[in-house]
Amino acid sequence: MLITGGSIRCTDPNRYFQGIGGTAWGNTAYEAEGYDPTDPDDPNKVTMVTIDLGAELKANNQQAGLPDDTALDNLIEEWSLHIAGQEYDYGAPAQFDDGKLYLWLPKEAAKQQIAVELAYRDKNGDLRKVLPLYREPGQDDSLLKRYRDFEVTDASYLVSLTKPYDGLPLPAYDLSAPGCAITTPAPDNKVLDRVTDDSGRTLVRYTYQPFNRKPSGPDDEPTPTGPETSETTKDTEGNEVAVLPADAGAVKLTMISKQYADEESSDEQIRDFAKSYWGHRAFMWGEITPVPSAVTSVKAAWSDGSEVADPQDPAKVLDVEVDVTSGTFADGTPTATTCKAPKGRVQLYVDGKEAGEPVAIVFGDASSRTAATDVAAAADGDVVTPAANARVTTDTDGREHTVVSWSFPAGDLMAPGARHTLTARYLPSKNYLPSANPEEEETPESQVAVKPDPTIAPTPKLSKSVKNLTHPNGPTQPGDRLRYRIEAANTAAGSLWTQAVVTDPLPVCLDLDPGSVRLTNAWEALDAKALAEAAAVTAFDVGRFSIGTAGADGRAVLMVPAGAVSPLSPAVVEFECVVKKGLDLATESADDLALGNIAKATGSRPNPDDPDGGIDTIAS
Repeated sequence: MLITGGSIRCTDPNRYFQGIGGTAWGNTAYEAEGYDPTDPDDPNKVTMVTIDLGAELKANNQQAGLPDDTALDNLIEEWSLHIAGQEYDYGAPAQFDDGKLYLWLPKEAAKQQIAVELAYRDKNGDLRKVLPLYREPGQDDSLLKRYRDFEVTDASYLVSLTKPYDGLPLPAYDLSAPGCAITTPAPDNKVLDRVTDDSGRTLVRYTYQPFNRKPSGPDDEPTPTGPETSETTKDTEGNEVAVLPADAGAVKLTMISKQYADEESSDEQIRDFAKSYWGHRAFMWGEITPVPSAVTSVKAAWSDGSEVADPQDPAKVLDVEVDVTSGTFADGTPTATTCKAPKGRVQLYVDGKEAGEPVAIVFGDASSRTAATDVAAAADGDVVTPAANARVTTDTDGREHTVVSWSFPAGDLMAPGARHTLTARYLPSKNYLPSANPEEEETPESQVAVKPDPTIAPTPKLSKSVKNLTHPNGPTQPGDRLRYRIEAANTAAGSLWTQAVVTDPLPVCLDLDPGSVRLTNAWEALDAKALAEAAAVTAFDVGRFSIGTAGADGRAVLMVPAGAVSPLSPAVVEFECVVKKGLDLATESADDLALGNIAKATGSRPNPDDPDGGIDTIAS
């Protein structure tokens, strides 16, 4: 027999409602070969839950002047059943059986809150709605009871239920604190002012259910996104205390006071109340909003230990490590140091572009597996379970960090003959907003290099410009400061222009400012580096410059070793000169007054006939 709802009464369920394994079933799990149907705690079996409104139906009949033996078989007009806050598909019973309903639900439901809302017709034909009925998790008997509702009106407490994520749970309301007691609405008029009884047993508990958002008004109905939950833990004295949500999201909180719901109380009024009611209840809404995250460091190195990868090696793999933590709000305020280590995913970027799929953060013991072995296993059709790749660290402020490490197969993502920049972005998760986008903002980075392809010759290109810092709109006059910029580029993709040296014969009418000479070269990891003056330099003296003795034309030559130049970024030499004062425009030669000069650059390349040793010379 298949039952999809309704009310079924058995005078002795253990005797008359047995079926396979001594009970009824909520599914066909028992049909599986080798299944043991005799387990009394099998969650696939069902159990009986009772709704008893006999006293209410009798009272209604008495008010209508009907005889005491009038049947308590009222028709049910409206019906809904929820388990753990989510609607459960159970057909509505047609009518009461002597004031009672007998529902058959999975045993697993007994571990969660069961809620029923219904309306019935009284003997006068009027529709009567019943306050929601509940069966509490783990309840010994099968009877459903009701709650008396009250409101928490403490404005400061209600405000505290909305906050940015800080790793801490929403606060509980302390009825026992001075000025925090609540008197329930008339005619109940009970003072709720205790959170534990004399033995330390908790009298207040909370349940909460996640929703897609908080309601915007009394008629707004948000959508639940998960089941209702009730958690407790032990305090330092061993007493149970409520655990409220700490993760970001909107939640509906239910605060339940059991102060007047003790069936063994010496107070008759409390005992009578407890027979029909679970206690007093208040509903509130809370919301924890996600907070900024930050990538604090990115480390990358070739897994074989080499400083420069071979572009011909298809198995070149990077070992990557990214540190992620809670960040700073837009106004500069830091997030709370109690924020927990971020979970979720990290996206790697190579030269400002997304590289590969996001990496899931998996906490756990260290694993010998790598991304390379996982890729190989997946190619063979194996099911690959993510390996543990993350650990939690704590900084000096007590703030938790997530350090995630993985191996990244570089493949063809990185062009030869170039130094590549690796950055990372933490992607949005439940508690955190995404970190800064490396495509739009400066973020922590690490650089790795790939050897040039020796079969590709570099193509040098030199350009030069000057800017009058004193009189930008001209004309240039004695005493003006001029800034020169020489850009030595390599336009051949995959090549590397090595041992580049920039030379520039300075006009006689200029005095060089030695402290202004700077070099920018991404391959050499130099960013506007101030260079030191030396008496003489060679191509290997990157970081220095020299001013040679003036030749027959009176011009001293500025010589700047620029290092290796990749196609991705040029080497840029900048320096400033001052036009000499006291020049006699009438007697000075035209050559001495000329500000024009031609820069040059020379360099080398790996020799394709001897890629590990010989070089060719290239001139700009």
